[in-house]
Amino acid sequence: MRAHVVLPQELIDEIDKVAGKRGRSKFIEETLRERLRREKLLRLLREEPPPIDWSQYPEWSTPEKVSQWVHDNRQRDDEHSRKQLPPPWGDRAISPGQ
Repeated sequence: MRAHVVLPQELIDEIDKVAGKRGRSKFIEETLRERLRREKLLRLLREEPPPIDWSQYPEWSTPEKVSQWVHDNRQRDDEHSRKQLPPPWGDRAISPGQ
């Protein structure tokens, strides 16, 4: 479907630098889809009641706790990977000189 949209020339020039004249429509479509996705997500997060009951996730109650939660999960994943991955990434890897 075609739609007539008026945009400032400097914006068109910037889009063309990034996407090229032949890629302008696709670039605009992708940009609008991304913006709509973000707007829908923001609307969802502002809903009452919230979509998530944060009291069920005390590890996410502060930025510090979130950081610790991420750190702990990465450590656990790294440990699992070391045990499961073949050489040269895991514990079963042969160290230099062996």
